[in-house]
Amino acid sequence: MTDETLMQILDGREDFAKVYLKGKLQIKGKSVFAFKFQQFLMDALKLSQEDADHNSSEMNDDIYIPILKSDIIFEMMKTRISFETRMVEKVPFIVQIDLLQGTQKPSNRDPIVTWTLDTKYPGGRIYRSKPLDDIKPDAKIIINDDDLVTILLGKMNPQKLFLLGKLKIQGNILLLQRLNRYWNSIQNDYRSPEFDLIKEIILNNELKSDFASEVIFFELLQRLFRLLPDEMLRDSTIRFIITDSKGIEQIEWALLFDQNGRIRSVTHRISKDSRLVITEIMQPHLDIKLSDRDFIKLIRQNYSNQFREAIDSGRIHITGKLPLISIIDRWFHRRETSQFLAKL
Repeated sequence: MTDETLMQILDGREDFAKVYLKGKLQIKGKSVFAFKFQQFLMDALKLSQEDADHNSSEMNDDIYIPILKSDIIFEMMKTRISFETRMVEKVPFIVQIDLLQGTQKPSNRDPIVTWTLDTKYPGGRIYRSKPLDDIKPDAKIIINDDDLVTILLGKMNPQKLFLLGKLKIQGNILLLQRLNRYWNSIQNDYRSPEFDLIKEIILNNELKSDFASEVIFFELLQRLFRLLPDEMLRDSTIRFIITDSKGIEQIEWALLFDQNGRIRSVTHRISKDSRLVITEIMQPHLDIKLSDRDFIKLIRQNYSNQFREAIDSGRIHITGKLPLISIIDRWFHRRETSQFLAKL
């Protein structure tokens, strides 16, 4: 391709696939690796922009409200296909999923959230909106958020929900089975050791729908399962206490590590009647208290020492086993974690 075409792709004026179809781009070898390289270029450009803007007080990340449990599962799918293009090739489909809340049965009423899964697109794409580029989906599924979660976590048969009138499908009804198989392939993949733990959290905990960190926290979990265990974390607990914009404690996430420095379990608590009861911990621990917004910044931004800088600026309050700070700081270096993941 020409220099001009490359710049048009990188700055978003041209789509990689469309340039290829127009004949402006020639590919030798396996085309799937070319599209994977395109995603690498876009991620690199995004990280570069984040580095340049890390001192900005405002962020333009794709953080969405309200938070649904299904969001966690779709975000996990996005993570998997970014590293595993073979998962995209296995099950080709375009599915629009309209999510509802509450106990009402599916109807033509407006959904609270829409997700699109497009595995026909080169490299695959999953996003939180109706199908882009005026694409007609192969099927549209209308379902309650909780019901979809029970299907994807293997707790409910989709045919049963369909017969009960809790699931509505427009188009190819067999695509729901394809979607279920696709998600099962992610669950069974040897690169998803954290799935059982995440599954337990989703099924047994209520999420605060107005706190984006409730979804973003699972990005951190996926990183930690792919980092090598650290002896300094042996038999320790790292606790994140998330506050609202007024500094009132609303959410507690506690990571419990075993004698080898690996995550043993995770607990999650939310405030009741505007009050969060903090769990008493006997073993050595580190408490990290920060706002919902600052937690998102730690995960989504990417530059060295940002954790320490946030502590020094007073945006993060630390108590407990202070030597662990140097370990925690590395959790928020996304490049380091992504490189480790790519080698697995």
